[in-house]
Amino acid sequence: MGPPPHRKLVHWINSLPLAACALVDSLLDLRHGDVLQAIVAWLQMDARRQKPPREREEAVVEVDARTQVHAITRYVAQRCRSEDGEAMYLLNEARCASRVLAGDVEAIAAVVSVLRRLVQERQEKEAQAVEEAHALARQELVVFSHKAKCAVASAQGSSRHAFTRKSSFIHVPTRPQKSVSVRTAKPYATDFDAFAAVFSIKQSAAGEPASWQVWDMLRHIQNQHVRPVEQAAHGVMTNTSTMAKKLERESDMVRKRRLYLTSEQIEATTAWLKLLGVSLSPTSSSIFDDPLRNGSVLCELLQRAFKGLHHSLELRYPPKTLGDMRHNISCSLQGISHLEGLHIPANYLGSQAVEATVMGDKQSIFAVLWHLWQYWEDLQRRGIKDKTEESAANNDVENTPPVVNSQEEKTHLTRSVEAPKRAKPAAMEAFLMDVSASKLAEEETYSSWDCRNDTNSRLDIPWGGQEWSNDLFPSPRHSFESPSGAMTMEDISRQADIVPIAREVPQMEHIDHSRNQETSISQPEPARSETSAKEIDSDPGLVARTTSPRPLEDKPAVLSIPKVENIRTIRRETSKAIEVSQEDIEGILCWFKLIGIRLKQPEDFQNQTARLAEFQSGVVLCDIVEKVEHLRRIDGVSRAEKSVKANALHNIEKALSILQKKKTMPLHLIRLKRSVYDGDRYVILSLLLQIRKAYGYHLKGKSGKLGVQRRHPMHQDAADG
Repeated sequence: MGPPPHRKLVHWINSLPLAACALVDSLLDLRHGDVLQAIVAWLQMDARRQKPPREREEAVVEVDARTQVHAITRYVAQRCRSEDGEAMYLLNEARCASRVLAGDVEAIAAVVSVLRRLVQERQEKEAQAVEEAHALARQELVVFSHKAKCAVASAQGSSRHAFTRKSSFIHVPTRPQKSVSVRTAKPYATDFDAFAAVFSIKQSAAGEPASWQVWDMLRHIQNQHVRPVEQAAHGVMTNTSTMAKKLERESDMVRKRRLYLTSEQIEATTAWLKLLGVSLSPTSSSIFDDPLRNGSVLCELLQRAFKGLHHSLELRYPPKTLGDMRHNISCSLQGISHLEGLHIPANYLGSQAVEATVMGDKQSIFAVLWHLWQYWEDLQRRGIKDKTEESAANNDVENTPPVVNSQEEKTHLTRSVEAPKRAKPAAMEAFLMDVSASKLAEEETYSSWDCRNDTNSRLDIPWGGQEWSNDLFPSPRHSFESPSGAMTMEDISRQADIVPIAREVPQMEHIDHSRNQETSISQPEPARSETSAKEIDSDPGLVARTTSPRPLEDKPAVLSIPKVENIRTIRRETSKAIEVSQEDIEGILCWFKLIGIRLKQPEDFQNQTARLAEFQSGVVLCDIVEKVEHLRRIDGVSRAEKSVKANALHNIEKALSILQKKKTMPLHLIRLKRSVYDGDRYVILSLLLQIRKAYGYHLKGKSGKLGVQRRHPMHQDAADG
């Protein structure tokens, strides 16, 4: 639901018992923040004492309107709920305070609507407290009335002749009564004598009917509290056990919601199912014909993709009842749990997962399918690796190694043996996915997928497919091969800051275009300039840049390319020459103190060879974004102490996606998610410098105020941002 009409909000403000709210004619009168501050202060006051909770909060009174409105919007945004509707989204925007100061009626209405809900909740709590006090007073009145009746009865019937007939159930003690002290530690009296001692009933009035009526009522109340405890001792289900089960069930649902999939993962899993020929579209409108809910997708996957594994599944297909659907899903999950080497969280295989699948929860369904896809990819890679090793072993035994004379031939043979091409499905080349869930800890064993622009299957993702006109660092639209194997989009975008030295290209008449290796090696080597040859020999980290992106087999053998073990070696060698100055590092550390960011190891910024491990989880980067964007909290961020790789990359991507909206942030730094996860010092320092500069913190002096605006408005859209 949206915020209430403006007229009702104005009437509600006028009805508050505050002097500042009586003269409000419209919502525009609230843009200065004084009336809102009065409402917030009244809301924070103690309802019983009618005094502010702390006197030191009133000491700072003279603040400007901008600071006051920022504090009010932050206070209201922290108390937003889903029932506030559109007001919650308006208050969580970074420009909400600016809109309130500018007189935006929608933003002011959002703030007032949340304050109205908070005031109503406070009034309801006060009414409930008053009602509880009245109920307690009524109970005390009943007890005192019974006590008064007992006192009157003891005064009127002091003699024994008040009873015409002696009752058989009244116990008259034969020995003199001892003085019994009042036992306040015991909540209930266990016998009539203790009851009489607690309420000061005389022995002469102990046999009155009124005293026995009160005693029977007290025993009845006591039995109501004792009976559940006795039943629990005999194993009967009690309210306590039901509440414990309910809390456990809610905790399971919360734990399940922590592991969620993104839309890109769901689309990639759907494409994989289509590649295998598994249909996801229901045949009719009935829920029994929905393949995602009746368990037929999981059964079909176990029979097609994992047909080499034997599963004893007793399925009821087609299902006719909800019980049949639950049976099929539970049998499929049981078969999935028996797959060797497959690691799926337990909350996706239990009874709660079965119920979630029947209800059509996509997060629970596609989580199992995504883990199955990763497991299938592991099996494919394992089979290709076994075949490659077997063929290499056969070649070593049967064939003798050829005599290699030239450096070009050595380089070519090294590439063909050490970096074989990995077979990937054609439809999967458009996706940039993480490594499998079972290999998240092994960072160096498996690399991410290559981002290739396929016209047949292309996703609307920010790093591929489309070349935007306002992108200063566009991604290349053609796939290519690097000397050390496949390069990712991160490696391509990283080279925007590093311009390699161009090499002299030989003349066209000296290049042999034949594909035969023997004839190309026998050609004489063309003359090259001495300066370029010395540069190449002295620095092996420089890679030649050719005029046209030809495939590897089309390049002539006369071009000598130095052997590079890994593309990260190039980045490591080139980043040594480009270092952040000491003044910039000190500025970053001072900026952290200004915005309230505390690091455990700030000395790593000074060490050129250190890895910034605190930024690998992405939590520190999210905290920085929350500070500079004035956000209460970024949704979906995992703040666990020991986070896995998937959660860390998700946190980094969350922070970078928010920074991407800033027009002064360079896009080539936004794409370096993997480098931030690796703790690359140069990338992280460059990113922090750009954030500090984009938000205007480099212009702050000792006074703590900005010298100029945070962003220079270049055009109308930039001025609005």
